Amino acid sequence: MPGATKKARASLAGKTTPSKVAVVADEDEVDERFAAAKTMPMDDRDGDGGEESDDVSNGGESEDEEAAAEDVSGRLSEFAGKREKGQDKLWADPTHSEMKGLKESELHFKSSLLRLQMDELKAQVSVNYTKTTGLESWLHTFKGVLEALPAATLSTTSLGEETVLEKMEFRAPTAVHMVGSYLLRTVARPDLTVDLVVEMPADILHHKDFLNRKYLDKRQLYLEHIAHKLRSHQSVAAVSFSAFRGDAAKPCVLIKPAGLSGLSGKFNVRLLAAPPADLFPLARFRPSRNNVRVAGVTDIALQPPTPTYNTAVVEDLRMVHHLELLHSEFAQCSALAETATLLKVWLRQRALNTASDSFNGFSISMLLLYLVQKRTISRSMSCYHMLRATYIFLSKKETLEAGLHLAPNAEFFLAAIATPAEALAEFVGGGQAVLLDDSLAVNLLARVSASALSEIQHEARAALLCLEQDANNGFTPLMLQKVSVACKYDELLVIRAAEDPDHAAQRPGGGSWEDSDEILGEAEPGVPQAVVVARRALRVVEEALGERLHFARVLSREAIETPLPAAAAADRAQRGFSGASASLDSVLAKKAWGPGAEIIIGLLLNSDCAGRKVERGPPAEEADASRRFRKFWGSKSELRRFKDGAIQETLVWSEVR
Repeated sequence: MPGATKKARASLAGKTTPSKVAVVADEDEVDERFAAAKTMPMDDRDGDGGEESDDVSNGGESEDEEAAAEDVSGRLSEFAGKREKGQDKLWADPTHSEMKGLKESELHFKSSLLRLQMDELKAQVSVNYTKTTGLESWLHTFKGVLEALPAATLSTTSLGEETVLEKMEFRAPTAVHMVGSYLLRTVARPDLTVDLVVEMPADILHHKDFLNRKYLDKRQLYLEHIAHKLRSHQSVAAVSFSAFRGDAAKPCVLIKPAGLSGLSGKFNVRLLAAPPADLFPLARFRPSRNNVRVAGVTDIALQPPTPTYNTAVVEDLRMVHHLELLHSEFAQCSALAETATLLKVWLRQRALNTASDSFNGFSISMLLLYLVQKRTISRSMSCYHMLRATYIFLSKKETLEAGLHLAPNAEFFLAAIATPAEALAEFVGGGQAVLLDDSLAVNLLARVSASALSEIQHEARAALLCLEQDANNGFTPLMLQKVSVACKYDELLVIRAAEDPDHAAQRPGGGSWEDSDEILGEAEPGVPQAVVVARRALRVVEEALGERLHFARVLSREAIETPLPAAAAADRAQRGFSGASASLDSVLAKKAWGPGAEIIIGLLLNSDCAGRKVERGPPAEEADASRRFRKFWGSKSELRRFKDGAIQETLVWSEVR
């Protein structure tokens, strides 16, 4: 019957819209039942007119037909009820939120696959902070433990003979601040660490302690005593030491909490120390100031500047304030925190954070803050567009070399600085990345070297190519595949300390290294000897290779020997707690340069000219440049006349590979 068929099919469509496959199957069953009804005698199928005929034409049905329709409708209702319970949503029509997500993928992402990959990666590396209540409870208890430490008098024997301290009084911290990525919600697994800063009491410090390394010595003694007391405490499972950002002059304490399980049990706590924020004037730590006196130089105006030492002190003064700046912005935009997390993964996967002078999570977060303030990034952007905007910015290192600054805060303006341009002028130079904080007195990127800036520019350009030219497959090499440091560079140059000091002083090209300050640069007071040697070795390599080199990086033995992810987990399990240095002495030993020490330099060569046999130096008429070239290369340099008529200093490479 046409009316019955239409009614049954309408019932079918109303009950089973979640599944198109099921609709086809049950419609066939309905058609079979009504095909059987058509074989009935004509008298039984068609009425004999009158009212009955009118009823049929108005949708009336025979008893058999009504029973068949009710049976089909009942079975379909039962089937649809099961589907509505969510047992099978594979073929369900897209919901409103799903359609909205598809539209956002079209508008805000390069492709839907890219968005799926980014969402999946964020789910894998992000931390579910609702499952860290045990850790937060432990941190609250641990704060009370630190604030209850008894007073003591500390010995200075661990500082060595160079210190000017005779003794130091210990007092419990006046405050314990949480800083770092945990509070910002940007922790990227598997690096699960909570940073705590203990504020040293003002009465155990002097307002002149920033001179001659006194503050750093007191900081070391303070943390060393805390570590000694915590080793026997029941809330601590293990205590170890590591160098803050690879700086052996600033050790920090690593703690493994006891009694925690699940996600909370996987976290470590890193303990840092800092003076009160207003103890030292910020003006004392500008890069042109000297805070480590050189013996024999009586005129303070002739003392060489100590920018590296100044950075080590002033970053502790501003640590809590910088966290407050980041938190005020990241708390308003979850996409900003997600972008910071992905950038941390990128730094780790591309081995960009393995050296002490590289970008790290803090550097990249402050850079995001700057981009938000300058409206290069807006809070309405998707995570993809924020990531892309950051890569575009990093691909132009000239911007960072020219100098940038956050929005100035009038509270921290220095009286001697009239404008931000005047403040930047003191920091810019030598290829150094410059990003001043809101006080215009602290360079947030002071630890990032010129070679690290060249490296991250190279990687940012490669990242843009991955995102722009291969939207479907570019995400895998960018974020999912970890790069081995040993395979990242074309050549690895290993320099070991010579056993014979007299032999080490001789230059292969002739002369002595002792009279080569013009080439090596003057040693900066307050910098560990190992760092001085590494900087000078890098300077020599860059001077020698010139255009043959994209960039060169000083690497650590630990970074070279770090296994790839397949073996990394087993390696961490075998080494135990964090794999950090077990003692303070092993951290401090990295400051020295002597027998057994080594420097590893990675070279990324320029393939266009790396195999060139003849190196053409400056023209003969440029007297100063020619003299410098001859002094650098010694007997290997020679003056030649070329076919084009030029007369230049020349170097012939004896072996080309």
